[in-house]
Amino acid sequence: FFKKSEYEDVVVDFENAKPSPENKDLYDRICRILEQGPQLLELVEKYEACSELIRKALSDATQENEDVAFEMVSSNANQIHGFWSISKELELIVPEVFGALAGDEEKTPVVGQQALAYKLADIFDFVLRFDELKMLRPGLQNDFAFYRRALPKHSMDPNLLVGDEDASFISMFLANPNPMMAALCKAMQKAVADDENCLEQVTNMANACCFLIRGKKFGEDSPNNYLCARAMTACIIVYDNVSIEGVFSKSSKISVKSAAQLLTKDFTKDFPSAPDTLPLANLIRYSCPHFEDAGTPSSIHSLFDNL
Repeated sequence: FFKKSEYEDVVVDFENAKPSPENKDLYDRICRILEQGPQLLELVEKYEACSELIRKALSDATQENEDVAFEMVSSNANQIHGFWSISKELELIVPEVFGALAGDEEKTPVVGQQALAYKLADIFDFVLRFDELKMLRPGLQNDFAFYRRALPKHSMDPNLLVGDEDASFISMFLANPNPMMAALCKAMQKAVADDENCLEQVTNMANACCFLIRGKKFGEDSPNNYLCARAMTACIIVYDNVSIEGVFSKSSKISVKSAAQLLTKDFTKDFPSAPDTLPLANLIRYSCPHFEDAGTPSSIHSLFDNL
C-alpha cells in the first residue's frame, strides 16, 4: 500500500498538475461538477427557513395560509433539490475517480496522478463544507417536511420542480446529519463490493495526505495543508463506513494513529495560521461507526478524550 519512500523526493505541484490523457475526460467532468460548488455552498450558508409561515399555516390552517407557505417553501425545495442533485452526481463520479487511481499500479495516487488526486481532495472539501453548513440549519429539513406533507394538494401544478418520487429520496437525504458524506459512503460501498482495489486507493489517499502534511511538502501558509487534512479526514470516514472491520482495526492499512495525532495536536503547532483541525478530529470521532468498538486501541481514544 503506502510506501513512505515514494514521497521523500517527490515534488508536489497540485495547482499546475495536468491529468493524464486517459483521465482527461474524467477530470473535466469533475471540474464541471465542482463549478457548482461555490454557489450551492452560498445558498446553504444564506438559507432562509420559512419557519414563521409554516407555523402560521399549521396553527391557523386556512387554505390561504397554506398556499402562501407552500409557495415560499417551494422555492426552498427547489434549492434543496439542487443539493440532492449534486450528491447524486458525486455518488457516480467518486467511485470512478478511485477506480482510475487504482489503475496506476506503479505509484500511489498523489505521486502518479496529482491532478486527479487534487480534484478528489476538492470534492472531499466540498462534501465536508456542505455537511458542516447543513448541520447548523435545521430549517432545511423542516421546510422540506412541510413541502412533502402539502405536496399531494399541489401535485398537478405544472411548475413544480420537485415531484413526489424525488421528494421521497430528498427526505431520506436530509434525514442524515451528514448527507453528502453519507451519499459518498453508500456509493463507495457498492464500488468496493465490485472492486476491492477501490478501498485500497482510499487507504493510499489518506496516507499520502497525512505524509504530505507531516513531510511539509507545501509552504507553511499554503492552503493545501488544510485541504490535505480535510481529504485525509474524509478518507478515514469513508474507509470506516465501508470496511467491515473498520479503520481502527489491525487489518486497516491507514496510519490512523498518526492521522489522529496530527489532527488533535500537531497540525496547529506546525501550521499556526491555518484553520483549526479539532473539528475534523470530532468528525472522525462521531462519523466513524467503529470508533467505539472494543477493538479500537486505547491510544486512539486517549487522543480524542480531551477534545
